[in-house]
Amino acid sequence: HCLAKLGHSSSLCANLPASPFTSIVQDELASNVDLNFCSVDYHCDPQITAVLTGGMDRSFVTRRAGSALPDDFVHSITNSAQAKSIRHLHIGELATLLDHPDLVTLARRENWSVSLDCAWDLDAMQSERALALIESVDVFLPNESEFEQLAGIGLTTCTAPVTVIKKGGAGAQGFSGNESMEVPAEDVVCVDTTGAGDAFNAGFIHGWLQGWALEDCLVCGNRSGALAVGHLGGVG
Repeated sequence: HCLAKLGHSSSLCANLPASPFTSIVQDELASNVDLNFCSVDYHCDPQITAVLTGGMDRSFVTRRAGSALPDDFVHSITNSAQAKSIRHLHIGELATLLDHPDLVTLARRENWSVSLDCAWDLDAMQSERALALIESVDVFLPNESEFEQLAGIGLTTCTAPVTVIKKGGAGAQGFSGNESMEVPAEDVVCVDTTGAGDAFNAGFIHGWLQGWALEDCLVCGNRSGALAVGHLGGVG
């Protein structure tokens, strides 16, 4: 959604939640995001996430249900009319990549760049396969707590070609090769931190896809995140 708002043609590949939430999600996204690669597993209970907000932080508590991706997502994407126009794949959770390591295989075969967020999931961050998968992407975008947790199994700022550590109100820090850069957060009144990380990702990726300098990408990410925290629910 945020990438679409920044002018990119964006598609979502996911299993949408089952009834009664399917139409709500579709209606919210369809005006900006192509949902042709999505499906609904009507035999599965809807996956529910409770967003707990307070002060300057928030937590998500999720009851997992079914797979994150449709069973036939590789065939669906590669045989679609828009397949040749796809440039980049963003994976929102490390757990999704652990379940579907063929995502990177697909991206490399089709010459797409790949970015990966973490999303706090202790089992995923302690997986013996986590480091190798992070190493296989182009841009890794954990927050500070996630980076510290993964450092316990050997993650460094050099594991992925580009690593960006999101630090909330303290801004963000980026590492690319021998280059490192820290950029303070935008001065903004925080209403709700929900969605700030995803909005930051979109801003950073927006700049990175255009070949901007690391500092400019971080600034763009911070600005995008600042816009998100100024609204309830991260949408505005």
